[in-house]
Amino acid sequence: MTQPTSSRIRSRFPQIPTGDTVASYSSYEDAMTAIDQLARNEGFSIEAISIVGSDLKSVERVTGRMSSWRAALGGAMSGIMMGLFFGAVMMLLDPTSNIAVLAGIVLLATVFGGVWGLISYAVSPQKREFTSAMQVTASRFDVIVPRELGAQARQILGGAGGAHLAPATPVVPAPQVPAPDASAPVAPPSGSAEVPADALAEPAPPATPPRTYGEMQDELRRREREGGS
Repeated sequence: MTQPTSSRIRSRFPQIPTGDTVASYSSYEDAMTAIDQLARNEGFSIEAISIVGSDLKSVERVTGRMSSWRAALGGAMSGIMMGLFFGAVMMLLDPTSNIAVLAGIVLLATVFGGVWGLISYAVSPQKREFTSAMQVTASRFDVIVPRELGAQARQILGGAGGAHLAPATPVVPAPQVPAPDASAPVAPPSGSAEVPADALAEPAPPATPPRTYGEMQDELRRREREGGS
């Protein structure tokens, strides 16, 4: 009971294909060209090749300016399609219906669609001055093949010139700090007091040791004898 349930879950939620990424392209057309190149090789099995889009981005392309007349025209076109649909249903249900009735239905739906489009544009709180089309696209398309076919796929794409690999992101080297020169004088750190040059050149004389009491008495007697003589 567990294995069938797991297989059903995997079938409902497909997984990303695994294998060897042989090439990466910036557009889906280039990836299709690579698959065509592999398919033209008779000895290569293409049943397990996958194109995986990465880095999905939402792109809104501006198609023109928006105005009241353009809103009415868009509503009228929608009304024409609606009128043709209801007219076709009526012709199927009642084959004896007159063509004039079908034309009247289409005309009435066209007028109603144009008026409805104009009113919707006039009362819209978020009125835009342009028309656009939204689509989701990928920034990179990877061609993935089974691992055992990776080397062969690269040889086919590279040898025939069919692989236009997307340029890799250049690696900017880190700035190199020059090593300090051993012969250059070392500057004192900022905030420290500067030492005079003569103090660095000549050592300070040693301090005189203090005299004892007996030495001081002998010095006084010597001075008295010198003064008496």
